[in-house]
Amino acid sequence: MTAALGKVVELCPRAADAFEALTWALGRDPVGAGQKLAGVNAYVAEMRGAPSIKVPSIAVLYTFNDECVTLLSIRFEHDGLIVHSAMFATRAA
Repeated sequence: MTAALGKVVELCPRAADAFEALTWALGRDPVGAGQKLAGVNAYVAEMRGAPSIKVPSIAVLYTFNDECVTLLSIRFEHDGLIVHSAMFATRAA
């Protein structure tokens, strides 16, 4: 778990579940789970949060190849708090 995710989980215990769901979708369908950014070889995937049950909104910047998805950056937002972290993590596709 990244430091950014750890901070968010302190405020939103379901954040880890939401992050796992988003990365699960990216690992199975990286093209369909996000949108390609114009002019760069990267995609962005977003998941709306559910403030009433303390689930943050999440945005992930990523690239992928046939073997893995590489997360370049992640942004969590909940109740006006924004936690952003540059990441260099991979998940098998």
